[in-house]
Amino acid sequence: MVAIGLATAFICAAMALAWSDEKSQPWYTWAGMNCGEPGAYLRCPQPDVANDASCKDSCERCTHCVATVVSYAAPGQPKCLFRGCDTKCAYYDRDVGGGMVEPLPDAFPSQHLTLHSRVLTPHFCRQFAYDHHGVAGSVTTHKPYLTWTGMDCNEANAQTLQCAEPAEATPERCQIACDDCSHCVAAVMVQSVGGKAKCEFRGCDTSCGCYSTGSGQCAQDLPPTDALASEGHVLFSKMLDPHFCRDFAFTHGGVAGHVVSKAIPKTSFWAVELQGPSEHSLLKRSQHVRWSTA
Repeated sequence: MVAIGLATAFICAAMALAWSDEKSQPWYTWAGMNCGEPGAYLRCPQPDVANDASCKDSCERCTHCVATVVSYAAPGQPKCLFRGCDTKCAYYDRDVGGGMVEPLPDAFPSQHLTLHSRVLTPHFCRQFAYDHHGVAGSVTTHKPYLTWTGMDCNEANAQTLQCAEPAEATPERCQIACDDCSHCVAAVMVQSVGGKAKCEFRGCDTSCGCYSTGSGQCAQDLPPTDALASEGHVLFSKMLDPHFCRDFAFTHGGVAGHVVSKAIPKTSFWAVELQGPSEHSLLKRSQHVRWSTA
């Protein structure tokens, strides 16, 4: 009986030590850096106040979270971005020794961001891999963007999104920056003559995104409604779920997919009464289809 009790105590102590070791694993911080994978997404609790400490704490409490990025892209509105086991944004304890640690190969310079990468035990992402065809470190479940070479997309007077632009634009980095940015439905990589490439971003007040199901925008491999030929441009249209722009529509007269004259408060949205035959239902407008009001 005593032996059983000692064995139980030993097992509990070992488990507690393992948990303590996991919690005490160091983080590596890189100011002005981002890391990710196009289409990767991890939903973790957003702290009341986003900062380095609170974002790391939320990540540690979130299943499959391997890193967090603190974004200051929107002035006065910092937020936590989370990276999961479908990215290569963390270190493994076998790879870090006592010497100098270099930035991860998938990390890249980006304005207004701070990357915090965890140091993981060897099997941290094993369960994730079991659930994703044996793969961790990349997105395999869906195609996150459609690419339209030689095309731009925009709407006159569309809002300029406050996204964290990478220091050096590549297709993948433009897409990751769009994923990190609220209401971003597309990214455009612009290569000017004699200059370096840059990323631009399109929001829910444009018809520049695509839908992953049904016969909506980009069905039959057609480009988005607002797309147009433009030399030196490459359009990356995000594959959206049907309600991606719903929050945006709530504050813009029930409209997504084109520019409305003025945003309205959420509280007054439901009080808006449709006037005349030229108005269309919220259900139709939520599909990013440009409806004629003539």
